[in-house]
Amino acid sequence: MQTESNTLTDAKTLFEQMCIDGTRFQAHKFVSAVESYEGLREALEHGKEITSNYPPLLSDVFSAFFQNRARLKQNPPRDTEENREIMETALGLKEYEELHTVSRLDFFASAAATRAFSDQIIKLIKEQKENDKKEPEKGKPNNGPLGIDPDTLRWAIRRSLKKGLEEAQEAKQAVETFGRQEGGIKRIPLTEQFRLADLLGKNSKIKEIIKMLGRMRLQALSIKRSRTARSAPVRRGVETVGIEGIERVLPDELANLVIGEKGEDLFLKRLLDEDLLAYSYKTPVEEIHGPILIAVDGSGSMAGLKEIWAKALAIATILQAKKERRKSYGIIFGASENEIFEIDVKRLEDLATASFHMGTDFGPPLRWAQDKFKEQPRADLFFITDGVCIVEEDRKVDFIQAKGRSGAKCYSVLIGSETTETVKQFSDKVFSLPASPNASEGGQILSEI
Repeated sequence: MQTESNTLTDAKTLFEQMCIDGTRFQAHKFVSAVESYEGLREALEHGKEITSNYPPLLSDVFSAFFQNRARLKQNPPRDTEENREIMETALGLKEYEELHTVSRLDFFASAAATRAFSDQIIKLIKEQKENDKKEPEKGKPNNGPLGIDPDTLRWAIRRSLKKGLEEAQEAKQAVETFGRQEGGIKRIPLTEQFRLADLLGKNSKIKEIIKMLGRMRLQALSIKRSRTARSAPVRRGVETVGIEGIERVLPDELANLVIGEKGEDLFLKRLLDEDLLAYSYKTPVEEIHGPILIAVDGSGSMAGLKEIWAKALAIATILQAKKERRKSYGIIFGASENEIFEIDVKRLEDLATASFHMGTDFGPPLRWAQDKFKEQPRADLFFITDGVCIVEEDRKVDFIQAKGRSGAKCYSVLIGSETTETVKQFSDKVFSLPASPNASEGGQILSEI
């Protein structure tokens, strides 16, 4: 209880130092974000080393992002002219409006955007203070409280707002991708959201995976929609319908509506009698799918773009299985039985951060998949590799036979190798990709799952 009281006191003092108008509630929300979000806390501590007015500035930034409609105080504190200059400039930019559409009344997005904005502002203030020390005769009298000309300040803040928008969107996507709970981001505890945001801020590889993942899923969705638009339902004949099937009535029936009052009366009578002739379509039989199995090559040669692409495809596949209520299992494989690492589908961030430095042996992952076929029939195995590896004849035959008995399918994704003979021997289909695969190719593969 004492801690809560102290927090409210700090928020009250902070609000008195702020330039953005509103209520103490805004400052209290900022204090709460700092306590929950390590990345924001580190940004605040870094800024305080440069200027004592940094806490109210960062609170102003957060409040401007979070409030439904932000405005400056009519009589701000006299010793915060620099803060007011920054906020007045920011509120007048279109980049602020773009960011505000994402952060408005969104506690998590506002905190993530504030952290990213802070990085740029700290750099700006630090550089200016260093310049003031070198050339003390320049600056503030002509250029305003920060000693920076308005155009330079506007450009720097515009860049800061763009960075804030980018990080807020990436952080929300990271939470939606790696969050523990189902049912959308709002059901994921804030502590978990901020943990993932910190992970995102400290690991640039995750950012690249999330970007590739998003592009792959959009491409797959576009392909599936295109197929749906081109496909036509299968006609089975005609049947009689009433109002519930009016969208399927034959053109001859609709023609009665244009021949006059008698034709219209006839149409309405047949409608009420449920006697209109209409097309009858086949109801497609829903195919029952087994689980999705993913085996990702963890060899050192996969490091770099191939690793980013392979991880994005693996994660996208697991998420798609989850959406379709299919079970999923995954491994990263290396050069021996001892280099098989299970992927926890409830901790996909572990896959995203895993290091690739092993060798390559196709035998152990095929044996793993074979065991899964016994437990989970009608599975789809995705085998992602950049290597060419000889598979022992007995191992290959055992795998193929187990796959056939189970009704499973094996789709191999071969990156940067023209030698496809080995994987063709045990695969139902091989996707042969260049050494630098793109999101479009990943989307094509996802659309065929």
